[in-house]
Amino acid sequence: MKRYSRQDLINNKIAHDNMSAQDSAENVEITKKLITRDTLGINFSAMDSQAPYIGGSVSGRQDLFRAFLPGVIRDMTQMRQIDNVLGMTMVGDFLTKEVVQATEQRTGNAIGYSEFASAPKVSYLTDYEVRNTVRFMVEAEFGGDSDKMAIAAGQDPRTTKMSAVTTALEIARNEVSVYGYFGGQNKTYGLLNDPNLPAYITLPNGANATPEWSTKTFLERQKDFVEAITALELSTGNNFSASMMNFTFVIPSSVNGYLNELNNFGTMSLRKWINETYPRCTIVPMSELNDANGGANVFYMFVDNLLGDSSDTGAVMSQLVVSKIESVGTMITYDTQSEKFRNSCAGTIVHRPYAVYRATGM
Repeated sequence: MKRYSRQDLINNKIAHDNMSAQDSAENVEITKKLITRDTLGINFSAMDSQAPYIGGSVSGRQDLFRAFLPGVIRDMTQMRQIDNVLGMTMVGDFLTKEVVQATEQRTGNAIGYSEFASAPKVSYLTDYEVRNTVRFMVEAEFGGDSDKMAIAAGQDPRTTKMSAVTTALEIARNEVSVYGYFGGQNKTYGLLNDPNLPAYITLPNGANATPEWSTKTFLERQKDFVEAITALELSTGNNFSASMMNFTFVIPSSVNGYLNELNNFGTMSLRKWINETYPRCTIVPMSELNDANGGANVFYMFVDNLLGDSSDTGAVMSQLVVSKIESVGTMITYDTQSEKFRNSCAGTIVHRPYAVYRATGM
């Protein structure tokens, strides 16, 4: 098939009777494209099969008529409540491999006095509770074409990436403090599996023949709460007084709403009753307690602090945090800057298991 030059086609110097029907159709189409390019100075050949224009006489691109809503919507992660339940106990530095708690158990037996008899000697047993640390890291890269384009679009990639760094490290720390690490094989335990925790107590059935709070009445839920307090007072040798000392009631998030249900008279909810009767009680809903024991909801009640004759802080349970977040260093390449961040934690330790009450079936 004979081809004609661009200039010949534009200037119409080729006689129409010298072209076949096929040649004519093809070259006319080429001419249209070439003229279009010369006129606009833009190569639209890649978009010939698309529809980049608005219908009618408007020839502007569609994205010129967009209006953006203010701000950026980011992903949302599950609420991390371990800090509200146990707080944070900062200990050691990033090089710390183990966190150790010394314990002492006093021994002695007084006998009746006799002037000539030997008195039995007192003594004590020393032990050490060890928790291994676990370390995590994450890296953020700044700069490059992608960040420049994001900035041109009105975004703030540095702030977003730093937020991602913090969130990733916080999620890792929360997971360790709740579930432990490596299945407990390295002595890093969490709130749900510390070996010092007491066994679960199964809640009694209500009138509907189940222990679940979703089926229980106001009075039945109130009874479960009071029995937990009574059990703590007994297990601590009456060193705990619910009316005078701070304690925490950690419940599954799925039953949090039942605390607001009113009694049969419509005058009192369990939450209001707890706040008025035990104003030193802190209620914390926690999603990790949903289905935590073989598919059954569980709740924890523990005394916040019970010092006695000890020389530590008196905490009943602690979340051991070695390093919350720290920068390792920065590496600069031709057009990017990378920064590595890390943290370190040792999970949870139960100092005084007799001041903890756990129930299942809620």
